[in-house]
Amino acid sequence: MLPLLIGTAYLWLMPLNKQFGYSYLLESCGRSDFLYHKLFESDNIDIAFLGTSVTLCGIMDDSLEQRINHQTGKTYHLANLSYCRPGRNLRYVILKDLLAHHKPQLILIEARFREDRFSHKDFPFIAESEDLFSQNILFNQRYPESLVDALECRWDYSRHKLLDIAFEPVDSAQLRPHSYVSVKVTADPQMLQTHQEKTTEKYHRYLEEGRGIADRISYRYPRKVLGEMAALAKEADVPIVFYYLKNYGHPAPEPWEIDVYRQLGPVWIPPDSIFQKKANFSDQDHLNDQGASLLTAWFEGELTAFLESR
Repeated sequence: MLPLLIGTAYLWLMPLNKQFGYSYLLESCGRSDFLYHKLFESDNIDIAFLGTSVTLCGIMDDSLEQRINHQTGKTYHLANLSYCRPGRNLRYVILKDLLAHHKPQLILIEARFREDRFSHKDFPFIAESEDLFSQNILFNQRYPESLVDALECRWDYSRHKLLDIAFEPVDSAQLRPHSYVSVKVTADPQMLQTHQEKTTEKYHRYLEEGRGIADRISYRYPRKVLGEMAALAKEADVPIVFYYLKNYGHPAPEPWEIDVYRQLGPVWIPPDSIFQKKANFSDQDHLNDQGASLLTAWFEGELTAFLESR
């Protein structure tokens, strides 16, 4: 039993091979090679987006980069470092890796109506040991699962080394320079209408129940991680901005946690008209090309004004 415990502890505490860890994300969102290349191999990142698939489908990063460069007469390198599904601690690790290798001029962090209360399921694959064990155990319901997944990833890496199994990442020359996910289809109008009705009902229930003790306790974990992200950015002297993206027809004019966000940085809120038009959505959560074009144009103005003010 003792050798097993020692071996387990060693695997948990061993230095993480980042490239191997990021390769584990391939099975989930298929963006690991792009993320690793941007974070560890690209020359420069001036503006970075950290969001979910809603940002991946909502920000035409190639077009946005060209537009702000044209508007300002300067050259900025924009990277959309977003990843599928919510979970603040995964963005914390990506932010930490970003600041370790780059000096951005601005970091934009996606905000939804409500914070996700749980750990991202892919967090343990790229988290350093210190981040893995510094999680808030009491308020992170996926903590045991995270430890098991981290152990699996580190054991797999050790097995590759011991057995001399080749690990061949994708050649960065084969990767696209930008990450916008183009979707041309339009969602079924009836499905969107049903979703809007359910969302509106749920929103009014939130308003009636208010911010009780249970609410403050259950959302303590993501708030803690947000504070840690802001502290990393502040230490690196990099400004952060939160931007609010909504599902189709969501009635909330601002995020539920807006007071938390405003303590950490400005909050940008795009025009509600983008999120109230059925023709702009490919499903209840994601914009299609038409909606993304409108959102990108709005970001052009906000980013240009921000960059010219510095």
